[in-house]
Amino acid sequence: MARTHSPTFAAVENTKKRPWGFRLETADGKDQWEVGCGSKEDRDGWIQAINTTVHGNHADGALQHSPSMIEGNAFGNKVTKEDFELVGVIGQGSFAKVVEVQKIDTGKTFAMKVLKKKTVVERGQVDHTMSERAALQQFQGHPFIVNLHYAFQTRDKLYFVLDFCPGGELFYHLKQLGKFSQNRTRQYVGEISSALDFMHQLGVIYRDLKPENLLIDEDGHMKLADFGLCKRTVSAEGANKATTFCGTPEYIAPEILLGQDRRSYGKEVDWWALGTLLYEMLSGLPPFYDKNVNQMYRKILKEPLRQHARVPAAAFDLVSKFLVRKPDERLGSGPNDFADIQSHAFFESVDWDALNRREHPVEWVPSQQQQYVDGCFTQIPIGSDAGPSAIAATMDRSGFDGFTFQAAGINATEQ
Repeated sequence: MARTHSPTFAAVENTKKRPWGFRLETADGKDQWEVGCGSKEDRDGWIQAINTTVHGNHADGALQHSPSMIEGNAFGNKVTKEDFELVGVIGQGSFAKVVEVQKIDTGKTFAMKVLKKKTVVERGQVDHTMSERAALQQFQGHPFIVNLHYAFQTRDKLYFVLDFCPGGELFYHLKQLGKFSQNRTRQYVGEISSALDFMHQLGVIYRDLKPENLLIDEDGHMKLADFGLCKRTVSAEGANKATTFCGTPEYIAPEILLGQDRRSYGKEVDWWALGTLLYEMLSGLPPFYDKNVNQMYRKILKEPLRQHARVPAAAFDLVSKFLVRKPDERLGSGPNDFADIQSHAFFESVDWDALNRREHPVEWVPSQQQQYVDGCFTQIPIGSDAGPSAIAATMDRSGFDGFTFQAAGINATEQ
């Protein structure tokens, strides 16, 4: 029976403090909470789900489309870095450090990405950092993309708390083994392509596919990570394309190189990068690799694709269809889009529904007794990001409004 009394609180649109914000207020108006979302669709979904639930007449599944509601509810206690115990450094980039941590109250292991605001600002990475934060929320729940559990900030640092993937980076394993078997490669490429298609359906291109950004989780499945170069190519104003020169040299598509002449590009750049990665997984090197970056760019633009003895015929055929230099003729670019990729002979043995349920056979699972991290990372002092920096007194949240996120049962209040 539906409730007849007034709701205890309601969700109300409010854009004064955040572009896509809403306010939760009690019936008497005395208590209010401000919440920010990553998009208009997220905000509208939350408002509908909350108000429907509070009124007590939601049908089964009414909450299925409420953004970011992976488990629990939207409210609770805020989380800070003091809620985590540092275990060890597992990654180090040009302006970010990744640390294995355990949440003190639950003992659950996460990966914590720590960025210094001063470095982010000085290197012009504010937009990329906020784009990564928005992308992580938008991609919540996909089986082959790292989930964001918390995002918070202090006066001088930003923190992403993400899925911990004990298998480490794909780069580590390629470096150790040199190449993978065809079955292992097929699983990885299938899972990566599923994640890329999911992003493309949301109007987002990845632009940074490479072994360092691909992690292996506890069950041996792929997880895409690091979304700082993501680009939304479909917006409320309509479709548009990217022109920025970015990416990692070995995996850059020809149209990105030609973008220096102001030519635009779209999602097809991700399929080019996947073809490059597929070739590398089977042969040991990207198809156009050269120690001289300018020579490598020349090869990407003009060199013919050569067969490799370690790349089977069906795999090479798939690579050749991904590495077509004209984007509109590349596999994955036509009206059938991802369906053309799924139906390729290389994936003949793949049940795509089972793959997306994480039921596809896995050749390798990480051992709980082994750490798959390069020694150069584990030697980095664990406490170097534990305390406030010298600029703590001068840095603030300028440019980072809306950064805070907590996926399950935690208050969205800024630190």
